[in-house]
Amino acid sequence: MTRACRHCATRSWRRSGADLSEATALVSVGVNLDPALLEILACPNCRAELRVDESREELVCTSCGYAYPVRDDIPVLLVDEARRPDAAPGDTTSDGGDA
Repeated sequence: MTRACRHCATRSWRRSGADLSEATALVSVGVNLDPALLEILACPNCRAELRVDESREELVCTSCGYAYPVRDDIPVLLVDEARRPDAAPGDTTSDGGDA
């Protein structure tokens, strides 16, 4: 049996060809993050907890509301890449304002 590394379970399970039913440590279908990783991640803007938004494949801050994209099962925790709470989906521009 192929064992997955606790630090990168998503990639190891995918590469090993193991049955995904065995990979119970993975979170849901849309965003595949190890729950242990999700527990230690924090919003880079305000340091609050993040929750998974499966429909948009994002990690959303429970405090400031910034939504960070998850691309290829890798969370992009850059404030410049985050969707602002008042912005439309896909909009990563600054808070409105003048040009």
